[in-house]
Order: sequence, then structure tokens, then C-alpha cells
Amino acid sequence: MAIYRCEIKTISRSQGASAVAGAAYRAGIDLTDERTGEHHNYSHKSGVLAFEVLAPESAPAWARDPAQLWNAAEAAETRKNSVVAREFLISLPHELNADQRIELARELTANLVNRFGFAAMFAVHAPDKKADERNHHVHILATTRRMEPTGLGAKTRELDDRKTGAVDEVRAQFAATINRHLEHTGLAERVDHRSLLDRQVAAANTGDFAQVAALDRSPEPKVGRTATAAARRGKRSPRAERVQRVRAENAQHAQAQADRFRELKARAAAEGRLQPTGEQALHARALLERRQESALRLQAAAVTELQAIDQSLARRAAVLARAKKPHKGVASKPRPPAGAGGHPGKVSAALERAARSKDRTHMEEVVMKEAAKQLEELIEELIARAKRSLQQPDTLSPWQRSTARQVISTHSNAEDKKADFFLAKSHRDDAVRTCRRAEADANHFQPGTDVGSRMARLIGRPTERDRHAKDAVDRHREAQNEYQRSRRLRDDAKKAWEAAVRDAEKAREDFAQAFNMPAPKFPKVEDVPQPPEVKPAPQVPTPPTRPRPPGLR
Repeated sequence: MAIYRCEIKTISRSQGASAVAGAAYRAGIDLTDERTGEHHNYSHKSGVLAFEVLAPESAPAWARDPAQLWNAAEAAETRKNSVVAREFLISLPHELNADQRIELARELTANLVNRFGFAAMFAVHAPDKKADERNHHVHILATTRRMEPTGLGAKTRELDDRKTGAVDEVRAQFAATINRHLEHTGLAERVDHRSLLDRQVAAANTGDFAQVAALDRSPEPKVGRTATAAARRGKRSPRAERVQRVRAENAQHAQAQADRFRELKARAAAEGRLQPTGEQALHARALLERRQESALRLQAAAVTELQAIDQSLARRAAVLARAKKPHKGVASKPRPPAGAGGHPGKVSAALERAARSKDRTHMEEVVMKEAAKQLEELIEELIARAKRSLQQPDTLSPWQRSTARQVISTHSNAEDKKADFFLAKSHRDDAVRTCRRAEADANHFQPGTDVGSRMARLIGRPTERDRHAKDAVDRHREAQNEYQRSRRLRDDAKKAWEAAVRDAEKAREDFAQAFNMPAPKFPKVEDVPQPPEVKPAPQVPTPPTRPRPPGLR
């Protein structure tokens, strides 16, 4: 069946790439980069079925020549990290013939040119010999600037940010164009640019529960060319293993769905409720009956969860309220033992001591630590709830199952990124210590300043002291480079951790919304209770000192 694939990438100098080299490789032609003088000859490349350059009607004639167009695109950018081109990688239906696929690629490129006003070159590629024979695709290489009558003009900034909606519009337009060509040729296959979750919700709204069951699976991650090349060489690839694991889980889930359908069908036949209707209608009816049976149980479980969370929030509010009260200086009453899910007495005592303290920073630290601890407990409870829900898929809707899987996967990913960050931080700390020791050695081992040492250095025969000094300087330089590398790795790991935490928070919000639960959030510093105001003690005036007699010293 036809599948939808659309990747939007950028070609940047910061990655060591150029528009001229990218165009020569994708079109299989011979081009010379006038900016660097490099020669890129890919005329021997096989698999390129057709290529063509399209430009607006008002563009100059040279804009349709690949050599002049991409050299102009390189010359228009002056920064060393400039984005010089943008690529759209789109899968073409294998059900179409070669001429139909070329015509489809030409229309996709023309739509982009008319929409954004840049010049673009499409290159239709055939599947690789060792790859899937259905992998027909097209590379559309576009300039990052609009084509004006005088040449390249302003940048197409709307494609740089996903929030503008231009990327989603392009993806939807690609899908509509591909479906129109499939329909024109009389084929029943269609493609869809939406995610599995959006398609499930749309199918459920229309009552197509057979489609809902078919879409109830986890999305397969992309293998990538690196993992594919490693698999061809017989090497182990974690990404390829992850794809195989996801495929096995989807197959197991589909088999469980089929077994449950047969069980419901047999039960309906035994009870005399089976009617000679279509398989799709029967499946939809069975799913509706099972959903109606489990609705009350799901509602009761949600009410129980809400009551437990409300009680936990009420206990936390009571503790914070006690922390606001000033201490009267009397002996504390014996505290009752902590009940199920309650706060220990040590926490209350710590909050009271913090409230009596003059240092607000100390109190904020105590309260925020307690809030963080409670947040972790709520998150653990939410993850446990998601795991329990997946063990009983009959009682959940497709949206709830999808959010449950998403909250578990994002939580696991955030934990992995956290571990990677602390590992990178440890390496960075080790590099800092190594750099400091190397700096101390470099400061200690100094070259000789006497006449003999200076003369020996001039004739190229340094003394042993000079060699030690040079080795110390080299070690210091290497330690500095290693420190810079470890620092960059630490920063990248921190950014990845923060992104994973944001994804986990979004997944928890979706899960809480799907199960009618309040999403756990970290409290703000402004919510910390203010410490009691302590009046300063009155100052007693000191008596004036008498001058000492001159004889007493």
C-alpha cells in the first residue's frame, strides 16, 4: 500500500555541506563550486530517473540552469554557518508507473514554487538495489531565498519555525496532491499526513471502529541510512533493533485485538446476539458493548483517583498553613504518627523550624524540597496508573491507550536523558580537574632562562628542562581541548534533558486530561509561605567613655 513520508531538512555550511554539492549528488550531474573551487562530479551515479529546475515566471533565465542557480545561492550567503538550501524528501507511490511518478514530482515542486516563490529542483530516484523495491522517492532542493526579477531576494522565514503553520500546510498539500493522482489513475490506495492518534480520533468520531483498531499501534521510528548501512554489513544497530522491537509489539497487540474480536464474536453467537452483518459492523458493535460494560468501572476508578489526589493536596495545604504560624516559644505537642499517605512528623517539624528562621532562603529550600518530593510521588503514582491501565486495554479508549503509552515512553526517555546529563557532567568535572593539574604543571615546569638553555633552543637542541616544559604545555593544551569538548557535551546533554522533560510534562498533561485527573505540576517560589516578621531588639545607648589620664597607657 502507498505510504506517506515527508521530511523537511536544511543544508547548512555549519554541517560542512554546500548547495552545489547537494544539487550535483541528487541530480547526478557535474557541477563546480565557484566559491570554494571544488569539483563535484556525480554523472556516474545511477538511479536518477529525471530532474528539472522550476522557478517563478518572473525569475531570470539563468535561474533554470542548475550550475548558475546553486552557485548564486551560495554567493547570496555570507556567513560561515548559513543555511544555503532546503530539501523536501517525499515518498512516491509505487503503484504509479515511472511517467506518473515524474509528473507527480513536477506538480509537487510547482506547488512549492507557487506558494513560496523560490526556485526548486526535483530529482526522482529509483529504489536502491539492496533496499526495498517500493522505495520510490523524490528530492526537492529549494533555495532559501525567493526568486525576484533581479535574482535572489528575501529569505523564506515561514519555513524555519513550525509554529507559523507553513510546514503543516505543506505536508497536507503533499498528501492531497498524491491522493488526487492516485484517484486519477483509478487506484483505491490513499495516504494520510496525520499522526496515528489524530487518525484514531477522527475514525472514532465517524464510528469506524475497525479503522480505530487497525490504527491502535505504536509508530515505528525511522531506521536511517547509518543503521541500514550497518545492517547490510552485518553489524549490530540499536536503532534497527528498536524498530524490530516496535514491530514485534505491534504484531503482538494486533494478534491480541484479533483474539479479543473472535472471543466477543463467539460470546455473541452463544448468547444468540450474532446477526449476519458485515465484519466491520460486527466489530464496531462488539467494541461498543465492551466499552459500555467498562464505562462504570472506569468512571469509578477515576473518581477514586481524584479523591486520593484531593486528600493529598489538602494535607499539603494544611502543612503549609501550619508553617505560616509564628512560634510561641512553648513546648511542642506530641505529633500523631503519620497515616497512610500522610506527611511524617519530621517534615512538619522542618517546616515549622524554617518558618521560625530569619532566613527566607532556608525556608524556601525546605518547602521546595518537600514539594519536589511530593511531585515525584505523584508522577510515580501516575506512571503506575498508566501501566495498570495498559494491562487492562478493554476498559480504555484508543486515546487513553495512546496517552498511557506516551507518558510511559516520555518518562523513560527523560530518565535516560537525565542519566546522560549527569554522566556528561561527571566527565566535565574530571576534565576540569585534569585541566587544573595540567595548568599547575605548565606553570611549574618553565623553560630555562640561562644563557646555555637559550643557546640550545636556538640551535634546535633543547635541554631536558625545556622538553619537560614543552610536554607540560602540550598536556595543558590537550586538557583544555578536552575540557571544551566535555563542556559542549554537557550542554548538549542538558538541552536534551530539558527537551525530554518538556515532552514528559506534555504527555502527563494529555494523560491527566484523558483520565480526568489533575496534572502534577511543580509549585512556584511565590507560593512559599512568608517567614514571620522578627522585630529588631531595642538598642541600649552606651554610656560615654571618659578620657584616660595621660599617665595611664
